[in-house]
Amino acid sequence: MAFGAKGMEKQQYLDRAEEALGDAHNLRIKLHGPSHRDTLTSSIMLASLAKLRGRDQEAIESLLETLKVAHDNYGAQ
Repeated sequence: MAFGAKGMEKQQYLDRAEEALGDAHNLRIKLHGPSHRDTLTSSIMLASLAKLRGRDQEAIESLLETLKVAHDNYGAQ
């Protein structure tokens, strides 16, 4: 993101980032499945972006689900 981006420009960057992260996440699910480490990493990145955009409850729910999947599949490593 360009430094100093404000208002609509910032929203456009965030919209594009969210779309690209969502596409990458969906591709990882198709290629590796929902419990693969790369898929879980992209889930965390999407949750972080949701938090950045002010969607706190969505971010929390996503992180909790991601942690559950990670724990169920990898335990407490």
